[in-house]
Amino acid sequence: MLYWTVDELTAAFYLAERKYTTQADGHLRTVHDLLEKAELFFHQPAWADVWAGGDKKRILAELSPGGIRKKLGRPKFDPVYGFFTELGTHGTWEALRKRVTQTGKKEDRAQVAMRIGGTPWDSEVEMVVVGCIFTVFSTLLLIVKVYDARLHRREATAILRARFEQAREFLREHFLDPQEREGIDTSALTETLRKLTLELEAIERTGKVSN
Repeated sequence: MLYWTVDELTAAFYLAERKYTTQADGHLRTVHDLLEKAELFFHQPAWADVWAGGDKKRILAELSPGGIRKKLGRPKFDPVYGFFTELGTHGTWEALRKRVTQTGKKEDRAQVAMRIGGTPWDSEVEMVVVGCIFTVFSTLLLIVKVYDARLHRREATAILRARFEQAREFLREHFLDPQEREGIDTSALTETLRKLTLELEAIERTGKVSN
């Protein structure tokens, strides 16, 4: 599953670069699916046997995304997963809005243009790139967690720190600072970075990744 995330992340970055944001979000959702399953099977290996078994009804009932989070002791609804689902996987109104622009009015009727070949706004592309960056770091954290006993801890934490600093610098220069200059609220992203910083510092102190 962790190897599979590499393909999904590669596809997400490739699509984001070409403004196919809806499709990129779908691949990021798959990564989060894989990470949650990998974490559950790491902590509770018996569920891997259920997942690999032939009882489709039990698999759907027990190992839905919400069911997996419940088994991990987390809220059933995850806002990040919900975001990628709404904009990337399900054919929702919100996802459609990202692809349509109103071009004018004729006889009191709105005229609209449907974008084919990706979304027309750079802001949407920027959001997907941010999602890619955070998802990559989430993947690295889980890799360190799952293979804790097989990795050189000092080397692993050094890699995490280097990648996190690169990501933070990139986000600050290309996303946070420009948005703040425009008066856009960036508190949600800033808070996410703060939490990741605290988690990384905890790993560096203890050598272990928290649940």
